[in-house]
Amino acid sequence: MAPTTLNRLVLLMSSLVLAVGVIDGIASREWDFLAVFAAALALQLLLLARLSVRRPAVPIRRDLVAWLRDEAALRGEPMEAVADRAISSYQAGFSAAPLDPATPRDPAQQDPGP
Repeated sequence: MAPTTLNRLVLLMSSLVLAVGVIDGIASREWDFLAVFAAALALQLLLLARLSVRRPAVPIRRDLVAWLRDEAALRGEPMEAVADRAISSYQAGFSAAPLDPATPRDPAQQDPGP
């Protein structure tokens, strides 16, 4: 299970416990109890919503996180922008220039010439 999935599960379960506290506060007419549980539930749901709308988390090594922080601080931009650029550059290194459709993809099929 990914760390983000585990975080969502913990937030969801704790929100369920807080919702039971809200219902109990309403049923027992203990308004201070209700206010505390309702505020905590609202914060949990806000955190859960924020966690759900973010882009997927990709775990990386600590040394790379440190490099991302240093680059972001040096350039004055968010770490996400530096990570996006680094991954794009890495991907571009694997992508070859598009081949001419007339050129065979298998080197064994190419004409060796005269």
